[in-house]
Amino acid sequence: MTAFKPPEGFERFTTESPFIQMIGPFFVNDAEGRSRVGTHVRTHHLNKVGMVHGGFLLAMADLTLTRGSFDPGSAPPRATLSLTAEISRPVRPGVWLEAELDIIRIGRTVSFVRCDMTSDGKRVASASGVFRNVPPPKHTNT
Repeated sequence: MTAFKPPEGFERFTTESPFIQMIGPFFVNDAEGRSRVGTHVRTHHLNKVGMVHGGFLLAMADLTLTRGSFDPGSAPPRATLSLTAEISRPVRPGVWLEAELDIIRIGRTVSFVRCDMTSDGKRVASASGVFRNVPPPKHTNT
């Protein structure tokens, strides 16, 4: 397989999340006041009929929305309270899939965000979510 190069301005997204590492790789671009997450659709993103699995679209939307659910400069842990999505068309393998964030409201404890997902210049899905700041986990010596 040849190496994939994302569009200009996108950088590899690094995370400690084993799940996101497993379903990625993802790339991010936060330039020009726009927050975007993208990926090159590969075979491990597909369902049995050869199109992107709906669960993958939801996971990518959740990643995009979570990244946007906090005030830049502070990144408390967040929990997804609600995630709603509408899938409008199938996504084929080999294309660039991108989600662009739209912040509705960032509150002190709860944030409201949405995103549109596009491929080949066409909207393929949209999602919205509500996220809550959560305290960091307590470490115990057991």
